[in-house]
Amino acid sequence: MKVRELLEGSSVPVSVIHAIQSSGFAETFEVISHSERYFVKYSHDFPERIVAEKRGLDALREAVPEAVLTEVFFLETHDEGALLMTPFVSEISWTEKHELGFGELLAKLHSCRASSFGFDHDNFIGSTPQKNNPSQWSWGKFFYMNRVEPQRMLGIKTGWLTPELDDAISELKEIIIQVLDHIQEPPVLCHGDLWSGNTLASGNESVYLIDPAVSYSNRETDIAFMYLFGGFSTNTLESYNRVYPLLPDASRRFSIYNLYHLMNHANIYGGSYREEVARLLGEVIPHDIQLLS
Repeated sequence: MKVRELLEGSSVPVSVIHAIQSSGFAETFEVISHSERYFVKYSHDFPERIVAEKRGLDALREAVPEAVLTEVFFLETHDEGALLMTPFVSEISWTEKHELGFGELLAKLHSCRASSFGFDHDNFIGSTPQKNNPSQWSWGKFFYMNRVEPQRMLGIKTGWLTPELDDAISELKEIIIQVLDHIQEPPVLCHGDLWSGNTLASGNESVYLIDPAVSYSNRETDIAFMYLFGGFSTNTLESYNRVYPLLPDASRRFSIYNLYHLMNHANIYGGSYREEVARLLGEVIPHDIQLLS
């Protein structure tokens, strides 16, 4: 088995290895070494995604060490891809302490500021490249040009974005930029792909972040995506707001931020996500923008 060979070739003795699952770009394993359990993610064909994940975890760890698992091992080779190994966490159901603690943790992460939007490297949102070009652009322009526009171009290329939907995006472009430019908040470190599946609740009452798509963005983007598909309680948001209150009209911008994620899902999965994008463009975003005016 390639993972066993790579680990043992790098002086990590493997007693037991169990395959967990295989996705379109990576394989995951539970590995036991010296009676310790580890989680391993490995990709032969897409090592750049493992590298980007490792760099994102490093950024989160540097900002808020308790937000991520301690890195144990990282390996990148020219011919064999890339591998990341961290402690194995037996995930449990969230308790109220998890919910409240995670709200405080996220507020702490969002307190890490930068002078401009973006990041020092591009990464991935799911399997799609995510642009993070650091610039002095306003928040509205950064979001549209580095989030919406690449998804729009990909949607045209893959064919799901109809001329009618493309026209709707064009009609909303300047309005979206103006609405987001009214926010008077600094760029902060965001996870970037914050749905419930990218968190781990542990038995020590900690919640850890995994699979980030980090950038310095507006913090509302993380909050918006948290509640797009559910999985987070009101306790978490209330706990967050006690530490770092959201602006009173923040929720009216959630539909704009989630346009990015739903377009990305349409580009990757198609199906009903195309209808969700159409609904956002035709009804939800115009309605929310009207209430913001």
